Amino acid sequence: MNIKKTIRVMALCGVMVLSGLGVRVEAAGYRMPIAFAGYTNQAESLTDFPVLVVLSNNVGGSAFDYSHFLSPAGWDLRFRDAGDTTDLNYEIESWNTNGASHVWVRVPELAGDGATAILAKWGDSDQSTQLDCTTNGAVWNAGYKGVWHFPDGVTLGGGDATTNRNNGGLSNGVSAASGNIDGAAGFDGANDYVDIGRQLLSGSDNFTISLWMKSGGSQNTYACPISQGHGNGGCSGVVLQYGWPSATNLALAYGDGSGWRSVGFGYNLAADTAWHFITATKSGSTMTTFKDGIPVAQNSSYTLVYGTYNLNIGRDYFNTDSNHRTFKGLIDEVRVSSVAHSSNWVWACYQNTASNTAFNSYGTVEPPRKGPVVFMD
Repeated sequence: MNIKKTIRVMALCGVMVLSGLGVRVEAAGYRMPIAFAGYTNQAESLTDFPVLVVLSNNVGGSAFDYSHFLSPAGWDLRFRDAGDTTDLNYEIESWNTNGASHVWVRVPELAGDGATAILAKWGDSDQSTQLDCTTNGAVWNAGYKGVWHFPDGVTLGGGDATTNRNNGGLSNGVSAASGNIDGAAGFDGANDYVDIGRQLLSGSDNFTISLWMKSGGSQNTYACPISQGHGNGGCSGVVLQYGWPSATNLALAYGDGSGWRSVGFGYNLAADTAWHFITATKSGSTMTTFKDGIPVAQNSSYTLVYGTYNLNIGRDYFNTDSNHRTFKGLIDEVRVSSVAHSSNWVWACYQNTASNTAFNSYGTVEPPRKGPVVFMD
């Protein structure tokens, strides 16, 4: 007859399991539930949604405290599903124990009834090393061609957060600045730009292009915050362009092989210097523009021809007419996807990044379990 006895000791630092084969210590650590009550009364569930989690001491009245972390860089941070059974991929954009830290978490399903929740965990000595997902792009699903956070606000980098590693080259003095989320790229309107160095969208690709942007006021004649095309000819490609067809507003301009077409954003860059979340989508021949998560306009009459152009941020790809196509202002969190995301997705992206503590509900931190309590089985 085989008899197995296990003594489980729950101690202040966690759970200790003793058996005839040895001793194993399971450090429970701290945990905090995070719910997404801001996404509610929606008919659509969002799959593999990248949620921004912003951590700071006592965020949302949660009693969160950086001093409870084992790693100064936050490597003992973990995210799990609400049932604490499945690890979730996450990326640390910035870690600042004296302020706000910005973390992106890939949530498998964001339910439209506001019921989705996840767990943040830390302080477990058995889970204190850096995970690959924090840097390998696992947060961003295969549809993303590139995601540029322009993090830090002190030292600017053009790194792409996705697995594609479409890193941007910084040209002519693009500067680090404070962004809407963390850092941002600053463009002087003279000759600054970021060249991604390759074409990301082609053929019949759909797309979602989004960015946070803050105009620097008066702009060049045809300033382009982002482009994969040539607004001065060729009748192909796609650009976000100021000054055409309206002399004062930003538009999604695109070539159909025989001419240039446009869909407006209702956004006067010269007069409006606040931060705005600008998004454009292509689904088949239907082009839709959004400003701050709300649909603005749509055009389904023409079919985009991409041509062959590198993606540029801060200017038109060719910019051949005396820098009249360079943008002046700040750009943060640029994303290019080959998926035409829904209006619910766009709205959720805006709300999650514009009003984080309204979209996310940070629950009370649960400390390590106290003891000792002994179980025998």
